[in-house]
Amino acid sequence: MKCDYQFGFERKASQLLGELEISLLKLGSAPPDMEVLSRVSQTTQSLTRAGVSSGFEAVANLAREIESVFELARNGKIPLTWELTGLTLVAGDRIRTMLRSPDKANDTGEVVSDWFRRLRCKAEA
Repeated sequence: MKCDYQFGFERKASQLLGELEISLLKLGSAPPDMEVLSRVSQTTQSLTRAGVSSGFEAVANLAREIESVFELARNGKIPLTWELTGLTLVAGDRIRTMLRSPDKANDTGEVVSDWFRRLRCKAEA
């Protein structure tokens, strides 16, 4: 049975994921709009904080990975591509799956987190 804070987090996460999707779809321009990139970072930071404070560590970890990669993009260390945008949209779908099935959250999020870790490691190498 879910507690009130879990329902509250699900609502907040759903709202943040909607904001993230809107921002991602606006990122199609070249050069990237720095204001929109900042919004992506702020949204993922909010998702991370909400996940941690609500006990959804797997969601927070995935959001943190997304945040790290977009920070690199914002600083010009990796290019902002449609593949990255698509991967991030997939990550949002995975987070929704994690919220629906918390018992499978680690399995669901780990694959996508690994994709983001690889991107980050390439950029930092």
